[in-house]
Amino acid sequence: MNWIPVKDRLPDNGIKVLIFSPTYGVVAAEKLWKQGWKPNHWNTAYDSRLEMNEVTHWMPLPEPPLVEQ
Repeated sequence: MNWIPVKDRLPDNGIKVLIFSPTYGVVAAEKLWKQGWKPNHWNTAYDSRLEMNEVTHWMPLPEPPLVEQ
């Protein structure tokens, strides 16, 4: 999988992906599109909200490993 620049394309709303921010590094997140105050945010695994302009790239999450039971 390759990193996708946010200037080229964004993931669908609510889909979990990996994002890259020069400040925070690589973080699992989902894109939030809401009407109203500060509509463009990334909701991260750490429950912080990054402004859209803080994220430069994203990529789909890899498939989870197969776990034998």
